[in-house]
Amino acid sequence: MPMKSTTLALVIVVIASAATCKAGAATPLYEGYAISGLAGKVHCADSNGPGRFQFEADMTDEAGRIEPGDKIELLPTATLDKINAVIRAKNSLPCKLWGTVTTFSNKNFIFATHFLPIAPTDKNKMQKPQPGEPNLNEPNDAVTIPDEVLKKMEERQIIRSEQLLKTPMNIKEDSILADRTGFIVKKQAGRYILSLDGLGRNINTVSFRLLPCITLQNALKQQFEQRVPIRFRISGIVTTYQDKHYLLLQRAARVYDCGNFN
Repeated sequence: MPMKSTTLALVIVVIASAATCKAGAATPLYEGYAISGLAGKVHCADSNGPGRFQFEADMTDEAGRIEPGDKIELLPTATLDKINAVIRAKNSLPCKLWGTVTTFSNKNFIFATHFLPIAPTDKNKMQKPQPGEPNLNEPNDAVTIPDEVLKKMEERQIIRSEQLLKTPMNIKEDSILADRTGFIVKKQAGRYILSLDGLGRNINTVSFRLLPCITLQNALKQQFEQRVPIRFRISGIVTTYQDKHYLLLQRAARVYDCGNFN
C-alpha cells in the first residue's frame, strides 16, 4: 500500500507540473530566427512603451512559438525610424516585415531590417468595372473565372511601396563593426553601452548603446563573474535610431592581458 500511495503521488505531481508549464508564459523563439516578408501590424512607440510588431500568423521552431495576435517589441533601428516616419500621426501600420529575432532574459525582440506598407483593398471599388473594361463573368463572357479565384482577388493585399518614396526621410543604412575591443558598462535603467578602448592612444572614446541579444547576455554573465572590468573583442551590426547609435552584438570574446602586451 505505501508503494502504491507513493506512485500515485508522483503521478499527480507530474500532471500538475505539466499543466503549469502549459498554462505558463510562451517559450521564446531561438536567437537568429529569420523573419522574411511576414505580414502583421506595427504599433508605434508611445508613453506606454516601445514600438511592437503584431503577428497575423503563428511562428514556431523547436524552441518556442508565437501565436497570431502576439506582439513582440521592436528594437531601435534605422528601419524603425523609417516606419515611424510613415506612420506619423497614425497609431499603427499594416506591413510586411523583414528582420531577425533576438533573445535576452527569456524574452524575444525583433531587429527589423526592411518593411513594406500594406493597404487594405476596397471591395466596392474592385467589384465595379471601369468604363470600357469588360465585366468579369458576364453572361456572354468567353472566360469564366472561378468564384474562389475572384474571392482571392478581392481579399488580396496591396503593397504601397510608393508611400516610402513620398515620405521624406534621412536614409540611414546599417553597417558592420568588426574586431574592435572595448568594455561593457551598465548605465541607468538597466541599459548597457559598449565603450571602445583606445588602447592608450590619444583619441576620443566612442560608445554604442547595446541592444538585447543572447551574445550580450553571455558577455554580461562573464562580466558578473569577475571583480574587475573585462575587455571584450567584439563584432556586431551598427544601426541608428533617433540620431543615437546602437549595436547588436554578433560576437563578444574576452581579451586576456599579457603583462604590457595587450
